[in-house]
Amino acid sequence: MPSIELAALRKRARAAGVTQGVVARAQRAKAAFGIGSRQSGLRPPPAPSVVLTDGVRRWVVAVAKPSMAWSVSEDLCLLGFRAYCPLGKRIIQSRIRKSNTRKRVVYHFAVFGRYFLVGEIDDPLTLSVHDGLVDIVGDATGPLALDPEIVKVINNKELAGEWDSTKPPGKRSPHHEDYVTTLERYMKEHFS
Repeated sequence: MPSIELAALRKRARAAGVTQGVVARAQRAKAAFGIGSRQSGLRPPPAPSVVLTDGVRRWVVAVAKPSMAWSVSEDLCLLGFRAYCPLGKRIIQSRIRKSNTRKRVVYHFAVFGRYFLVGEIDDPLTLSVHDGLVDIVGDATGPLALDPEIVKVINNKELAGEWDSTKPPGKRSPHHEDYVTTLERYMKEHFS
């Protein structure tokens, strides 16, 4: 049982409209930045849209912590970068806990795993910008710049549904092939 002083403190805080603890700090941070207006903690991925490449100085490839590519790219967009994490869809069978029935669920996944594309507008991308960043692809001279045409090709493939296995085969893009093969073929054509 909590002490009388703690109960009195909680009562005064409730009267003043102040909540305490970790939840209160998170609520204040979300309110200050306008994040998390939804009730649930999970955000559904957005529908594919055209990536704007104008105003971008250079595109670089960043590496995120495991399973964080999409969320880090969303946060970098709020910080003033043009981050793009192409997403694919597939259907998975999830088991309902108490019964043995299975439910079909559409699962969104980052097409390139932990890798995603970041467009630098004003400031260069550094690892200290976000805790979810692990590395920036580059060499001893710094991050390697990516051709904006590659970003457009990847975005066009996402818009065409190349990595959407929820569609029947007739509804997919007529050029449906593995994304790694596509990227390798494009790199050979343009950089060899």
